[in-house]
Amino acid sequence: MMYSSKKAFRIFTGATMISRVLGYARDLSIAYVVGGGSAADVYFASFRVANFLRNLVGEGGLYAAYTPVYSSLSAKDPEDAKNFAHAYAGKLLAALVLIVFMGIIWAAPLSRLLLKGFETDPMRMAWIVDLTKVLMPFLLFVAMAAWAQATLQAHGKFFFSSLSPSLASLAIIVFLHWPGVQSWDLKKLLLGMAWATTIGGALQYVVQLPQLLALIGFHGAKSFWEKHAELKRSLGLLITYMMTFPLDQINSFVATFFGAFGEPGSVSALYNSSRLVQLPLGMIGVGSLITSLPALSRMVGQGQKEALRDNVREQFRRILALEIPIVLVFIIFGHGIIRLLYRHGQFDARALNLTAAVLAASAPSLIFYSLQKVYLGLFYAHQDTKSLVWSSAAQLAVGIASCALAIWRWGTPGIGAAMTLSSIAGFLVMRRLAQRRRYL
Repeated sequence: MMYSSKKAFRIFTGATMISRVLGYARDLSIAYVVGGGSAADVYFASFRVANFLRNLVGEGGLYAAYTPVYSSLSAKDPEDAKNFAHAYAGKLLAALVLIVFMGIIWAAPLSRLLLKGFETDPMRMAWIVDLTKVLMPFLLFVAMAAWAQATLQAHGKFFFSSLSPSLASLAIIVFLHWPGVQSWDLKKLLLGMAWATTIGGALQYVVQLPQLLALIGFHGAKSFWEKHAELKRSLGLLITYMMTFPLDQINSFVATFFGAFGEPGSVSALYNSSRLVQLPLGMIGVGSLITSLPALSRMVGQGQKEALRDNVREQFRRILALEIPIVLVFIIFGHGIIRLLYRHGQFDARALNLTAAVLAASAPSLIFYSLQKVYLGLFYAHQDTKSLVWSSAAQLAVGIASCALAIWRWGTPGIGAAMTLSSIAGFLVMRRLAQRRRYL
């Protein structure tokens, strides 16, 4: 059963709301048990390394390289689309196993490269390396979960697939509130959180398997060796995507890199403020991308340009109507929101003030990241990788330059403002490229 874009959006946002609420319950549990200082920095920084690799080959790469091809094949020949899905999954799994293995072996140099600011504290860096090794398999599970999600969502099955990430949050919540865990020493507690995160990623994949197998069947180990004519084209799209990386993820990692040079608690403040922005971004911005991409891919393939324009205009109107009020709330009432959500347990007043300042500075980026998702869908549907290269390069350059200036001049809140500036730059470049290529 296929849904209209509006109905698919409502279903996706409903499931995402449930998942995000549980995500906040997880973050509140971390804030209560671990706080918002140096210890939280260690966990969030380690998670960022694994998440960096996950986004490189997982969720975003699938939307760029897998969904447009799979959706197009599904419209023409459903059986051929199933064969493509299995062939892609086999190659993806083989690549992930290799990446995870190498990531564990090279955890130390990788952590030092991506989180250079922590080198001044050898103990924290050593803990980050240990946590990164535990978190590496998380990459494999959630990337495969993203493949399952993309396949199900291409068939209009948005609710359960969008709800599955909540299991990863539940695993951490259960761990942190398990009797006796809060009395563990700090390093053991952080390692336990890392293991809970990895187990949660596995649950996120496994829970989707029954619905997925009912849809495309099971080829077992045979899928590792299956070939498909579209794999080469899809691989080309993925490689180009990996060279560009998703725009908001570029900014998140740039922020983490520079935050490691800031005062204790900077990485935690950037993460917690980002989580507030990510709630409406995930529901509205990413929701527009995911629910519209299969339809946009079909419209491009069938030459329905007017329908394509109408779809994009609808996405723009919806994003602006919903997100402008949210941004104003974050700016005006952000301090009170963070106090209500996080000011418990080990999360002290200093962490509260720092997180609120970062949120106020970064809140407007929500609108521009969400509008970028509309153009991303347009570029993905046209299988236009060059536009991704140019827009990513521009946003990365602005992000690095503005963060370097901001951390020196204004400290951690300046990084939030730099994120807003680079999101605007990325949006303007994407808008200009879409106009030049006459996509609308």
